[in-house]
Amino acid sequence: MPYRLPVGSLAADGRPHALGADLPAGSRQLTVTGLDLDLSQPVDRPARHLLTVSAVEAATGGTV
Repeated sequence: MPYRLPVGSLAADGRPHALGADLPAGSRQLTVTGLDLDLSQPVDRPARHLLTVSAVEAATGGTV
């Protein structure tokens, strides 16, 4: 059964930022199956965006 977990917002400043999802205590094993990105596009000029995932970490007892 899929769940969506919000991880916050990113500033469009070109610098690396960390995002994370806090899970309730006792959460069962979860598998990340995808990412949904939502952003506003300027209407007066084209814009280029790049998202780089440089690392994925699991909490104690998890695997990556």
